[in-house]
Amino acid sequence: MTIVKLKGMNLFRFLTTTEGWAERMGNAIAVPNHWPLMLVELLCDQDGAVCLSSATGVPKSTVRTFLYQGVYCYEFGELPDAIVSAIDEHFQNVLEEVRNRMDSLLPKPPKPRLVLVKR
Repeated sequence: MTIVKLKGMNLFRFLTTTEGWAERMGNAIAVPNHWPLMLVELLCDQDGAVCLSSATGVPKSTVRTFLYQGVYCYEFGELPDAIVSAIDEHFQNVLEEVRNRMDSLLPKPPKPRLVLVKR
């Protein structure tokens, strides 16, 4: 796992398999499961709170390039619980964002016409 130290922040970069994440999340929309691996990046502050997260699908042909950069591949069972929960939260946030964007594309219900009635 590559850990990049920034001012008051840590960036964790690693590869993990996408297998099983869609079933774990209960929805395959947010998980890049059409790729065999995903690059996960977690930007954490000094207290360990995740400030920014990213999970991007990666083809197997690029794994060697990541290994040269010091980004290693971990199986799901090798990941600490805190990282698994951070990835879970990331996928839940992505799913919620996708739902909100889809809802914004739906047509708005028409407003009722206001009629002025004179007495």
